[in-house]
Amino acid sequence: MPPTSPKPDLTLRRAACLGLGTLLSRLLGLARDMLFALVLGGGPAADLFLAAFRAPHLARRLLQEGSFYLPFIPLFQRERGASAAQAFAFGRAAALGLALVALLLALLGLPASEALAGLFLPGAGEEFLSSAAGLLRLGFFYLPLAALAAVSGGMLLALNRPRAPALGPAVFNLGMLAAGAAALCAGAGAKDAAFYLCWGILAGGALHFILQALALRGQGFRWAGPLHKPAGLAFLRRLPLALCGASAMQINMLLAACLAASAQGGGISALYYAERLLELPLALSGAALGTAGLADMSAPPELATGPPVAAAPAGPGAKLRKLLDLGFFLTLPAAAGLAICGAPIVGLLFGHGAFDSAAEQLTALTLLYYAPALPAACAVRLLLSALHIQGAGSLIAWAACSALASVAVMLLSAPALAAALGPPGLACGVSLAAWVNVPLLAWPLRRSLGQRFFPWAGLGLYAILGLAAAAAARLTIQCLSRAGAGPGLSLPAAICLAALLYMGLAAVLSLPGYTSLAAALPRRRA
Repeated sequence: MPPTSPKPDLTLRRAACLGLGTLLSRLLGLARDMLFALVLGGGPAADLFLAAFRAPHLARRLLQEGSFYLPFIPLFQRERGASAAQAFAFGRAAALGLALVALLLALLGLPASEALAGLFLPGAGEEFLSSAAGLLRLGFFYLPLAALAAVSGGMLLALNRPRAPALGPAVFNLGMLAAGAAALCAGAGAKDAAFYLCWGILAGGALHFILQALALRGQGFRWAGPLHKPAGLAFLRRLPLALCGASAMQINMLLAACLAASAQGGGISALYYAERLLELPLALSGAALGTAGLADMSAPPELATGPPVAAAPAGPGAKLRKLLDLGFFLTLPAAAGLAICGAPIVGLLFGHGAFDSAAEQLTALTLLYYAPALPAACAVRLLLSALHIQGAGSLIAWAACSALASVAVMLLSAPALAAALGPPGLACGVSLAAWVNVPLLAWPLRRSLGQRFFPWAGLGLYAILGLAAAAAARLTIQCLSRAGAGPGLSLPAAICLAALLYMGLAAVLSLPGYTSLAAALPRRRA
């Protein structure tokens, strides 16, 4: 009988599937942001739209990119252990309740739009604030659509159907790309183009929800049916605390944008474009790993598709350690690459049209200070997943307190850093606050799990190898540029060389992150 290869890690396989779908979404997101830079530039018109885009963007980050799933998926899996009908009844109740809350917030936000515009754009003129308020009113109506899409996506992920949740943001970006293309075809000025893009937010949100709803229908879910009201109300009561614990990074980025609004020189747009570059590797690592691990480890034993965490010989902390190690293996070299090669990356992606050289330099410098937040954000996402799987109310409350501490660090450090470094100092404050959150979340898990799980040795080794690979990439870009190669050729070639160098060294050294990644790949029978 021929020998067979070991069974691959199903959690990592699902994370890879989710990450590939998210990669497409992020690439379309980069295309969307390149269109933003083309039609809006990096000055007042960009600040006008991006200030109004903050509310929908924050809603997407909280509801559709992992944070919302932390409390929802474990509760849905618990109901699913009883019956699929009971789980679907809970999903209906959660969707209806969350959509009504989002609609109420949107209606309350309408009369407060001018005050909120003043918060996002302090010191702006009356006419400028009036235009920003009009954009905000359009953006508020995206909130109910985001709520419905988030609940639908959570049910699909719990049912091990990650394609639609991963592709949903891509559909959203297609709606915004269509709006931007319409603005270009109409010859709209930068200020008018901002209104086109806000209508694109609503179109993209509607398309996103429709995609999720069609995928759910294929799983037997119907929106017309009984409601599991007690479970739905319990979820809604638990949601604010869970979102508070998971939103530290998003709140700190929002605070950075608000503080940048009082500075001159396009600080809001520099922070936004730097964030977009940061979110691509974060979505492929922390969000994908955390969501896949959350769905698997919270599944009822009779419905689990892989071995439960508790079955691991080293205890439940072994799975968390493996995911953290893989997360650092992926994000530390990415952070090094963004920091060292930020200028050519920003120039290639955004340096067109109204996005001039000054905007390029400011964005690249902001990206340098944002880059250290990437591995910290990945670790926070994985630690939060582990906390919610434990399910203890005290642990979830501790996560909320940890988030508040991170925000406090941001508020205390950002003004001094901004005074010393300008708008890039605000990005430095976000990075510092993100790393403060990591040990605060790891400490209660260490006590709850009763074993060590944080890969300190891998953290340093991956950082050294990542810096070496990023330095090789920057040197390659310089050499190819001197030889006459344009950025469209030199940057992809440098990235490929750095990736091969990093992976090759990791394979030679048999690093745990590399072996975990290799275990997720499909293998043929011997």
